[in-house]
Amino acid sequence: LREAPVTAGKGQAESSLRPKSLSPASGAGQTPRSGWWWFLSGEGLLLLAGAGSSSLPPRASHPPQPPRESPSPSPGLTSETGQCPCLFKVPQCPPVLPDAALLEGSLPLLPRTEASESLLVRARCYGLLGQKKTAVFDFNSVLRARPGNVQALCGRALVYLALDQLQDAVDDVISALRLDPGTVVPEIRSLRPEARVPLTQGLHSRCRALLSQTLDMGVSLGDEDTQGLLAVGQALTRIDATQPSWHLLLVDTLLVLGSYEEASAPLQEALCSTRPPEAARARRGLLQLKKGAVPAAVQDLQCLAEADAQDLRFLLQLLAASERHSVAQAAAQEASTLLDTGHPRRALGYCSLAVLAGGGRTCHLRLRAACLAELREVDRALQDLDHVIREGAGDGDLARRAEDFSSRGRLLLSLGDEEGAKGAFAQALELSPALEQSRLWAQPGQAPRASMFLRLGQCCLEEQRYGEAPTGPQSGLLVNPHHGRLRRLKARTQRETASGCRLL
Repeated sequence: LREAPVTAGKGQAESSLRPKSLSPASGAGQTPRSGWWWFLSGEGLLLLAGAGSSSLPPRASHPPQPPRESPSPSPGLTSETGQCPCLFKVPQCPPVLPDAALLEGSLPLLPRTEASESLLVRARCYGLLGQKKTAVFDFNSVLRARPGNVQALCGRALVYLALDQLQDAVDDVISALRLDPGTVVPEIRSLRPEARVPLTQGLHSRCRALLSQTLDMGVSLGDEDTQGLLAVGQALTRIDATQPSWHLLLVDTLLVLGSYEEASAPLQEALCSTRPPEAARARRGLLQLKKGAVPAAVQDLQCLAEADAQDLRFLLQLLAASERHSVAQAAAQEASTLLDTGHPRRALGYCSLAVLAGGGRTCHLRLRAACLAELREVDRALQDLDHVIREGAGDGDLARRAEDFSSRGRLLLSLGDEEGAKGAFAQALELSPALEQSRLWAQPGQAPRASMFLRLGQCCLEEQRYGEAPTGPQSGLLVNPHHGRLRRLKARTQRETASGCRLL
């Protein structure tokens, strides 16, 4: 089942694998023990009879019968002839390959160890014949007798992979890696890419999920999980040392375990490329923070804030509350400096880092909303402002709340949502009339705002929304107390609201 080059033809393979006692050149007086000898070569499974055996060994009265199935290789994992799975780089099975059932009768007569080895051979034979479920039956039999049999775990995992049972395959590979990674890694490396890639990605995803779950629940890793995570991380780096994600998995495992010094070595492997990924730089920042270098740590951590916020949250969970506070404070300060000097694009990463490290505080959300507004990312800016407004509903700082509504109104106006903008400006005027008047006169100006509120009041009357109708003229007169049309609209609104009917 392993990757093996073809080194000889069929006749040569049989000759080289035949015991000397069965070779024509051997002496006639040399008599091997009777029975059936099984050999697995790069060309397939060969059955050789011991001397004195002129026929198949007798079957036991009730031998263990594995379930029968017709060969049915998985789509996409079969050879061109459709006879055996194409998960492994092995030559086509030769015509002399016997049916695995030839071994069944002799199994009850063998000692336990030899029976397990024979079951392994038979399971591999079933796998080559495409009878994958029957192969699993034999692998299960071996594992019931010898739970730590690494070859059986690997074999069953590869058959599960051919059956599209990826999670079961991952379970078996992790169990095997805990026992003997030196045997398992060559097995995985010998697989074809269409089998190796999903298996390694499945191992990576399983370990990532376990690490995230551990941090989310606030619990420590058990000994078995720790052993499995370390074994998988080290194995993946040996399977493909050019993949940064495999090195970062080992780094994160060591970080969760608190082994910061040990995490430096695999991290350097991920950073060795000319353009190291943001994830690797962020982990370098975390290690710098553990050494007390806050500015350098913030510079590395912020590069991941916009690229992968979920991964950054994972790293921030590894920090103490005081460390997160220091990160948020330093990031917000750097963002403010960059905004003041006209670099909103560079400031955005620091703004997002401050939001994540600070737990979504309103001051950090306001800062990011201002940055996003300068970058014309209006939808994201509105999301931050809406969150700020909801959080500050009971805040006694009316001037700050009025400023939030005013900012929201300007953003809505830039999207062409004039009605939404009118409502936001009206709420700002209600909370802080004097302050909001000065803001509205400055931007976008007294006349445009007065005209906007005039249209709002007229629209409310036309649609008979008498409860909202007074808002337009009242807010407009706060902006421009001498606006004649607004004063007439206010009087008309009062009459229609009092009578409950519309005057034509």
